[in-house]
This record gives sequence, C-alpha cells and structure tokens, in this order.
Amino acid sequence: MTSQSPKEAATEEELATYKDAFDAYDLNGDGVVDMEELQLGFEKTGGRSRKRSSVLSLVHSVKDTPKEESSKETLSFDDFVNLMRSKELEDFFEKGPTYANIDDKTTSLESIYGQTPTPEETPTLIEEKMKELDNEMKTMPERNKKGYKEAKEKCPDLVDDHDFKLMFLRCEVFNVLVRL
Repeated sequence: MTSQSPKEAATEEELATYKDAFDAYDLNGDGVVDMEELQLGFEKTGGRSRKRSSVLSLVHSVKDTPKEESSKETLSFDDFVNLMRSKELEDFFEKGPTYANIDDKTTSLESIYGQTPTPEETPTLIEEKMKELDNEMKTMPERNKKGYKEAKEKCPDLVDDHDFKLMFLRCEVFNVLVRL
C-alpha cells in the first residue's frame, strides 16, 4: 500500500464515482461492503462468479490493515477505493480459465469455481460406485443411518431402487462418502 490515503490520491470527481459504486455494492446499507456483496457486485458488473477465498485474498491484498489484524471480512469506503484503484483488481479480472484442453478445464473448474468435474459415466463406474455405496451402508454405524432408516420405512421400494440410488450418487458426482 502507498502511504497516501485513497482520498488524498483521488480527485473529488473520482471520489464521487467511487462513493456511488460503494453505495451500489453496499446492498444492506450498513456502511461496509461484505464478501457476499462484493462477489455479487463483481458478477453484476460483468465479472464471473469467483470462489469466496479468491475474493477474500483480493480484499486482503488491498486493505490498509494486515490480514491477521483484519478479522472482519468487510471493506470500508477507504478500502473500497483502494480496491478500485488497485493493480490487483485489474489482475483479478484478467485471470480466468482458458480451456486449451480437458486438463485445463478440469483444473479451472476445481481451482476457480470449486466444482468437481463429472466423471464419464460408464457401466463400470456405475457398478463400482453402487457396490461402494452398498458396502458403505453396511459398515456405517447405526447412529448415522437415521435418515436411511426413515426413508426405508416410508418408501422401501424407492430406497432399494437402482435408479434412485444412481440419482443419489449423481448428486455428489459419484463421491460415495460425501453423499452418505
């Protein structure tokens, strides 16, 4: 950060523009911009959705207070002006996924969006995951089967249905342990 405050470095006209933008981002009108408001503002002004951790790193890179001293995940008006005038913000929006091949696309999905790519759904994968699901259900402690037992009581035909189990697995991209 520079030793000059953002208000000293900006003209009155720039400050008025930043104030208008700050007020637009501050959706609840509490005088600060929190991470959710910042993420939403970025998306609404032409940016794409970003992981919270990426936005938080950006914010900490321009705040006047050190990261360890800044436990609040909010931006004051001065911090917002610092952010809007920063090279880090420009870099943040220039970085993005380039899909040169499937490996790059997978890396981008995981690192930028926090999503797990869907594996190719082959008969072998389905068979393996169904067996894994059945084995995990058998070894799962009884205290963790409350929802399963209730569903088994109310909808026994549905719970044992192959297609229902497959739909259940697809919800977590075939990660059996996460799904259970």
